[in-house]
Amino acid sequence: MPHRFYLWIRPSEDPEEKDAQIRKRRYVEVYVGDLTQYPPIREKGVLYLIKKAVCFPGDFLAARGGEFYCNGKLIAVAYPEAPVPPISYDGRIPEGRYFVLGIHPASFDSRYMGLVSLDRITGVLIPLF
Repeated sequence: MPHRFYLWIRPSEDPEEKDAQIRKRRYVEVYVGDLTQYPPIREKGVLYLIKKAVCFPGDFLAARGGEFYCNGKLIAVAYPEAPVPPISYDGRIPEGRYFVLGIHPASFDSRYMGLVSLDRITGVLIPLF
């Protein structure tokens, strides 16, 4: 991620307020088991992933041929050497779901694992520096 330090905020229990927090702050913390089931990651002690929410409920997501568009704007391209194929999706993102990305081209994120549920987001982060 472009920042090294973040202030962690416990998200609201109210789904509407939590959605507003995510839309405002963009950076979210997701439990590692929600995006991957690879035991080596857990063995290294990594419990959480920081991703940026880039496409929100109600937005139109189109995933075609490894390219990802949110409301017609290119937001990501699948990594050609990824160990799993990219998702395909064409439609509105349902309520309570988010498309999240890491900044590294080989980041394991929504390009491969699909949309992340609101209840799986464990924190909202404010970049400090």
